[in-house]
Amino acid sequence: MKQRKEQGLPQALNMPTFTREFLRPIFRPAVWLAMRSIQKVHAGDLNAGVRPLVILSQAQGVLLLVEIGLFIAAIWQIVRTLPQ
Repeated sequence: MKQRKEQGLPQALNMPTFTREFLRPIFRPAVWLAMRSIQKVHAGDLNAGVRPLVILSQAQGVLLLVEIGLFIAAIWQIVRTLPQ
């Protein structure tokens, strides 16, 4: 926003441009999935597209902790079974 202000560009979010640019890189079959997020954005919920990503990131973090725990348990088991 600071750059837009310095360049003398409008500060408001242009919703038709946002929608057009949001849909342009999406493959046609996935557009109907994106339309739910776009409808929420048009209704005023600008964080609608971010919430699922945050939930997935948190789930990925928990799964990574489980994976690390299993990895450490496997290394521990290998070390225990080595002959001394």
